[in-house]
Amino acid sequence: MREMEDKMASNQDDTHDASGSRNNVENEIKRGLTVMKSIIRARDKGEKFEVHWSAEDQLIEPNGSMLASYIGFLVRQHIPITCDNWRSPELKVGKEKIWSEIQRSFHIDESRQKYCIQLAGKRLRGFRSFLSNKFLKDEEGKFEVSDKNRKRASTPAYPYKKGLTGYARYMYDTLMRGTELCNRFNFIAASRINTTFITKNPTSVMNELVDRFMVAGDNTTPSLYFLPFNSGNGGHWVLVAMDLSRLMVYYLDSLPGDWSKYPSMKKTLDAAILKFRSKKNYRNRKDITWVRVQYFDEYKSYSRAHLDEMKDELCQFIIDHRII
Repeated sequence: MREMEDKMASNQDDTHDASGSRNNVENEIKRGLTVMKSIIRARDKGEKFEVHWSAEDQLIEPNGSMLASYIGFLVRQHIPITCDNWRSPELKVGKEKIWSEIQRSFHIDESRQKYCIQLAGKRLRGFRSFLSNKFLKDEEGKFEVSDKNRKRASTPAYPYKKGLTGYARYMYDTLMRGTELCNRFNFIAASRINTTFITKNPTSVMNELVDRFMVAGDNTTPSLYFLPFNSGNGGHWVLVAMDLSRLMVYYLDSLPGDWSKYPSMKKTLDAAILKFRSKKNYRNRKDITWVRVQYFDEYKSYSRAHLDEMKDELCQFIIDHRII
């Protein structure tokens, strides 16, 4: 019966054969994430699939392969690929989510939970092995591809500007290179100004901002202040740049929407800027203007070379952090 389980696992359409030849891997059909549409449609109709077991308590047809495939899909959705210890207590929530999703679509007894979770662990190990064989090893199974990827990633042909590091690089290239901007900007510690502190004591946060402004307020050159702001929404960060002399605030957010999503932040920053200008006896000529930064110097479409470059950077990240 173990052979039957292995056969079902190898036949599922979302599980990769980590031990297959490199030629087979390179020639496989490229496709997106498996979503198991038949299961989703049945679940939307309130239907569940029956699951059958052999005398040795192994999955059998009908629907055995379907459940095995679905478990492979779920484990990649709810368990991080960086996981190298399936028994880690940190995976408890993810495992519970996998089991609840299985019960939503299959008639399965609680006594089968251990079997399904163990199968999920096998699917995760198989997926990690597939990534290692495809991206990190050569035809002989050695990790020589890693050296090649490291060299290519060290001299990228195309600047990559997504993510936090990309934002910083883009900002430096656009605003600072060849200018004197480095002499007129300051950073405000994100640990002191965030949603939690503003909610608890907005007045204290405002006064701390004013004190920070006053430190550099005697300089003849107007200051530009950068504030990385933790919105508290699942750890999402935005960047706020305040030009105190021009009463301009620039808002940078990788997600749709603007500063209206965080009214307490805007109110506190506006109050701090106005109070600072009042202390310095500056005339408030106009209201503070907020501008959402929407332009990013990115490609409208990505060529094969662009995709290869990003793939190399991902491989290098995996190598450097010993993920696999």
